[in-house]
Amino acid sequence: MKKNDILISLTGNVGRVSKVICENCLLNQRVAVLQINNNNFQDYIYYCLSSKKFENQMTKCAQGAAQKNINNFDVENFNIPFSNNNNYILNICNFMKIFDLLLHNNIKLLDNYNYLKEYLLNNVFI
Repeated sequence: MKKNDILISLTGNVGRVSKVICENCLLNQRVAVLQINNNNFQDYIYYCLSSKKFENQMTKCAQGAAQKNINNFDVENFNIPFSNNNNYILNICNFMKIFDLLLHNNIKLLDNYNYLKEYLLNNVFI
């Protein structure tokens, strides 16, 4: 796989979406990979597939008693909303990237507060 490829779980928690963030990764047989040739639409497709709408549709398609499964056909039949207005698509992606950055920074801040609290609890009550 390549960095920024889009991954979709086909088994278990079906329809979960993530991105490859490193190089030289191998693909599991129960994970679908989307390799988008046009970088302008790669983020847009990732955000569309990251929606609850996609996950819910994949859950509805899932089959199996002990462990739910979907196949490539289920993923391929999902309709991605599209616009011919490239600025509209870029604005959506830019907004979502800013939101992702805010989430990432706040998670790091929360982790630091938790670490500080743990440190204080371990050192205050000696």
